[in-house]
Amino acid sequence: MNERGEVVPEAGDPSLSEDDVRLYWEIRRGDDDLSADDPRLENLRSLGVVFTEPLTGKPGARPPHRVERELIRRELDGVERRLRRIRRIPSVLGALDQVASGGRCDTDAVEIVKAPAVVDHLLHNAIEASSVIWSSQTRPRHAERLAVSAVRDVAILKAGASATAASTRRAPGAGLRRPTTPG
Repeated sequence: MNERGEVVPEAGDPSLSEDDVRLYWEIRRGDDDLSADDPRLENLRSLGVVFTEPLTGKPGARPPHRVERELIRRELDGVERRLRRIRRIPSVLGALDQVASGGRCDTDAVEIVKAPAVVDHLLHNAIEASSVIWSSQTRPRHAERLAVSAVRDVAILKAGASATAASTRRAPGAGLRRPTTPG
């Protein structure tokens, strides 16, 4: 679009001027004034609407509905080619994603773990290096899990970490509101 909000065709977009339409209908009526190499026919020729009659050497006109099907098919073929290229991008750039031994891949801000066996080791190291134990347990925990986490949590606390309970977020003043009774 231009500054006046008018649609401006991109380079290569099919378009016809008033002169193109007039020339097309002159050819359809069989006017003998036009030669096949007339430069004014270039746009019509590029769209495939006008061709040179092999027997007479004069310009001929093709029906618009046939040209329309061909132009749409050509555009769809271009879209399919571009989609194939888009689908190849991840595999092309995948070579740049270096995966280190052990299935770990480091990026700028996120560590992508590609091997499930690595997860336990990473979580264990992260918990051991914690300086705060966060707990948001709201339901009873299984005895086996509680025993394992209790041993781990006590060891971390002995190493100097602090324990903090995560609370449910409330809107400011939510605890100060009094219930309203109808009446």
